This record gives sequence, C-alpha cells and structure tokens, in this order.
Amino acid sequence: FSVVMDWPNRLRPVPAFLKLIDPTMQQKLIVNELLGNRIALLRNLPVADTCPCACKEEYLRAKGAQKCITGRDDSPFVSGVASLDANPHLPKQYIFNREKFADEILRWRHVAEVAVFDELMCNGDRTHDNLLRTGPHEFLLIDHDQVLGGTGWTRESLLITLGKPTG
Repeated sequence: FSVVMDWPNRLRPVPAFLKLIDPTMQQKLIVNELLGNRIALLRNLPVADTCPCACKEEYLRAKGAQKCITGRDDSPFVSGVASLDANPHLPKQYIFNREKFADEILRWRHVAEVAVFDELMCNGDRTHDNLLRTGPHEFLLIDHDQVLGGTGWTRESLLITLGKPTG
C-alpha cells in the first residue's frame, strides 16, 4: 500500500510503502525484512529506511484488510513493515515501459552488488517491484522477506542453505 504515515523521529507524517504480512508468517517475515535491510545497509547497499509497523484494520481498504487479518480476534491491528518513500515526486516504475526500465536497472551502479547480495542471502524474489526509483539509474532496495530462504527457515533449513550437514 502507498500510505502517508507517522514515522519515527519525524515531525510530520511522510509518504511510505506499507507491506502487510499474513499473520501466520508475521514474525519470521518481519524479522527477515529487518535483517535483510540491516545487512544490506552494513554492506553499503542503498536501502530504503524501513521499520516494523502496525495499522488499524479500519484504515485499510476492505480488499486489503481481508488478506491481512491479524489472526487475533481481540486485536484491531495488522502488522507489517514500512519503507520510507525516498522520493515521492518522481514518476513511479509502472509508468515506464519494460525495456526502458530494464535498461535503467542494468545501468545502475549497484546492480552486480545487489545480485551477489541476494544470492548470498538466498533472497530469490528480487524484481523491479522490489526497487524504489530515486532518480535516473538510481534505486533503493526494499522487500527482503525471502532472505534466509523465506518463511520456512529453521535450524535445519539454515544449515542446508549454508551447505552443512544437518545430523
């Protein structure tokens, strides 16, 4: 969802992207999002400012609320992750044709580093939708919920991912 929301350490609400997460996977995917964002930041990759968040279900369109029920009857909130829209005045990705957008991504100076990062982090779902355009040939990474193999990570799956025996 594109939203305007309160943000930590900001005086006014700001444009952001809100990713609401299915309640059966909330804890792992929120951890994945924050972990992937932090590791990318430590590797000096361009990432959007990201934080965990909660939204009252009443503020969502009915269509969105149906997909993101909280899983708890007594909670009016839906959990997720928000990424700051770094440049809300730029044309969005969907305005560009595929060829022009693909060319722009390939000219991005971080494209090889991001490919290696995603491969090492087992983040297999990087698409153009997981990049925020901040200028010509400039993007920020968002959407890290598939790091460490996605939702199914356990001690055993992490050992398999790292190529170590599980016995």
